[in-house]
This record gives sequence, structure tokens and C-alpha cells, in this order.
Amino acid sequence: GAEFPPLILSEVLVNPTDGFKCEWVEIFNRSEKNIDLIECQFGDSVTLRRIVTDSRDILPGEYVVLAQNMTEFLDYYPLFEGNVVEPQSWASFNNITPDAVRLMDQFGFELDRFSYCKTFDSNYTWSRDEQTIGEPEWDSSENPGGTPGEPNEIYFGPTGNSVAIMIEPRVFSPDGDGIDESVTIRTEAPPDHEYKMKVYDRQGRIVFDFNRVRNENFWDGRNNSGERLPIGIYIVYLEVVGGESTRKTVVIAR
Repeated sequence: GAEFPPLILSEVLVNPTDGFKCEWVEIFNRSEKNIDLIECQFGDSVTLRRIVTDSRDILPGEYVVLAQNMTEFLDYYPLFEGNVVEPQSWASFNNITPDAVRLMDQFGFELDRFSYCKTFDSNYTWSRDEQTIGEPEWDSSENPGGTPGEPNEIYFGPTGNSVAIMIEPRVFSPDGDGIDESVTIRTEAPPDHEYKMKVYDRQGRIVFDFNRVRNENFWDGRNNSGERLPIGIYIVYLEVVGGESTRKTVVIAR
């Protein structure tokens, strides 16, 4: 059922960058009972560490962040109001080759495991849907730094076997009247790749770059400077870096 395992891994940062030097692992109690963390261990694919040395309950629906360095963590997240624990020793998570984050009970039974083969730059975390029943789907956090102590906001990139763009509506009028102010751009592409999506004008000039390509994207007819573009035909170009690409036109009207 939804309560098994009762304690899960929900968010992971094992490759801190940009001056931040604290790895952290978030766990979540999705059961309806208190769980004593003294009964649990965490670790990488090889070794395990105790989470706490004294009794400490994690309540139903509660998040707890295990931080490599609590002071460093709280300095980076000054608005954090959740629960954070600094274990006496930290796991040796590998940021170059594949590794895993494991969560174990007092009997050595594996409660949860997250295996990864890459990490993200700019402190984007690995995140999952905390309420998923069965095999969870992990992906990058929506924003740098993730959401420690709070429900996850997850970025899901394009999926599919081919590269395709679907635009609705094909003609839109971002003129402030509340009708057809933006277009929805849905993408399909093989997962686990790097993607680039740009908008070009008819002269071949890039007028807008999408920072991150999602399954569902929105464009309001403005350029990279936030200025409204003139009426005309524009080309949306999606590229799988090192692979296929596709394009489709969209029209700005008034």
C-alpha cells in the first residue's frame, strides 16, 4: 500500500556546487505512525551510517533533512524552518561514477534506495513524488537548491522515442485582452538527454531561449529581454544535443 515502505528517501543533493559544501539527504514519513530514527541507518552503495545516537521520532507526514554540516546547510537555506539532523559521520557518495543512497531499518532491511548515474550542476537536487505507490520516478528539482523540508517541485523533461513539437494555438495574440495570450509547446524527445529549444524570427535570429525544456512549455511572445515581439511568423526549434532536431512555426497576430 501507500504506507510501505513507511519511511522513504524524498530528495537528495550529493554534488553541492557554487560555494555550497554540504551534501544532504531528505527522508519523509508517509505512514500514520511515529518512527524512531535511532532504529534507522543511511549510506551509500557500500557503507552505512547511524542517523542519530539518541531517540528521535519522525512524525507522520514529517520531513527530516540529514545534513553533512548543519551550519553550512542553514547558512545556505536561511529561510528553512524544518527539521535537520547532522549525523556523527557522513556517507561517501560518489559524484563521478554511479552510486546509490540507501535507507535501512534496524534489522538491515532496505526501506528505500535511490540509484543515480549522474548529478546536476547549480545545486539542482534529485527529487521524487513522495506519494507515489510502487517504483518512484526521480528527476531534477524545478529550481536550484530544491525544496528541503517541503513537498517536492519536480522538473520532468521531455519523454518519448522520437523528437516532436506540438504547439497550441498555432496563431496567438499577446495583446493584453486576455485571449490567446500565450502558446503551449509540448515536446517529445528521448529521456536522459540534454535539450535546447529556441525561437527564431524569419531572418534566422534567436529571439527567445527556453532555460529548461519541459514536457509542457509556455511562451508569451516576448524576447529574451521581456519585450513584446512584432506580429509575424516565428520558428520554434527543438534539438536533442548531439542527436535529432525538429521545428515548427507559430504566428503572432494582433
